[in-house]
Amino acid sequence: MILHGVVVSGRGVASRYTSYGWFKKYVEDRLGFTPTPGTLNILLAPRSSRVLRSLIGCDLGIKLESPEGFKPALIFKARILGVPSALIHPLIEGRRIEVAEFVSPVNFRGTFNLKDLTPIPVWLDIDK
Repeated sequence: MILHGVVVSGRGVASRYTSYGWFKKYVEDRLGFTPTPGTLNILLAPRSSRVLRSLIGCDLGIKLESPEGFKPALIFKARILGVPSALIHPLIEGRRIEVAEFVSPVNFRGTFNLKDLTPIPVWLDIDK
């Protein structure tokens, strides 16, 4: 399944979360790569937002059970520009679906010189 969107800047809070040892180990064990700190934020096109909303509603992602004090999340395996990645969607009431956050073993902005509003497709693997 392909989602479409554009790169956007985040608030800069994900790097702390994605740097925790328990999170890195979970991604390594379940997805096979060590995530770099932070996320690539993609503002999804309206149709892609609807598709993601339906996937989340059907509970098709991998459930990330976080330690006490952290919210659980759904993870979807993905590929961006040929790089294995994962969409991380925290299960928080009222969480915006339009901006999707992705972790990967590379810093996309630095490696691929991505700027805000760069169009980008994302291939999702919706198998559990």
